[in-house]
Amino acid sequence: MQRSITKNQLLQFIYSESSETETVRITEALYVDSYLNDTYKELKTAIQRLPRLRKNPANKTLQSILSYSRKRKIKSALL
Repeated sequence: MQRSITKNQLLQFIYSESSETETVRITEALYVDSYLNDTYKELKTAIQRLPRLRKNPANKTLQSILSYSRKRKIKSALL
């Protein structure tokens, strides 16, 4: 009896985070299970549509944090 493959396992597969054994099992299952293959394609499409995350905060954000920090430092010095 073949274990069913979960969406979480498919996501791990898509992000190349599944084990070698799982990768082989999922790859084989994608060829024979049309429902699983459709789910795989939907997940891939959804991932591609996700906005790319920024690795660095916007300059305005940094300035706001620094400004807040300076204000807190002045208040602390006055106490």
